[in-house]
Amino acid sequence: MFTLPQKLKAAFIDLDDTLYAYHSCNTAGTTAVVELLHRKLNMPPVLIQETLAQARTIVKERLRHTRQETASSHSRLLYFQNMVEQREGRTEVSLILECERVFWQAY
Repeated sequence: MFTLPQKLKAAFIDLDDTLYAYHSCNTAGTTAVVELLHRKLNMPPVLIQETLAQARTIVKERLRHTRQETASSHSRLLYFQNMVEQREGRTEVSLILECERVFWQAY
């Protein structure tokens, strides 16, 4: 029988492509957010996708200084925040939270 060490408080298991198909789920979530932002910001979908990709790169670069990959480097919420701030020039909390909700519902 396997026993856990006494000091272990949590274990994280990466289930991408094990229990579900990551790429199709991620595409569904991203598509839903692109549709939402197209309606809300009147931006062309291609520009939304490009800006979202830039936001992802920016967030990952900002977090790289830790010299370790952190869970927050995968945060869609941070990607959406950066993207909306690039586009709108300010933080729009309700829109950013709506993007995250829509993403995970479609995911």
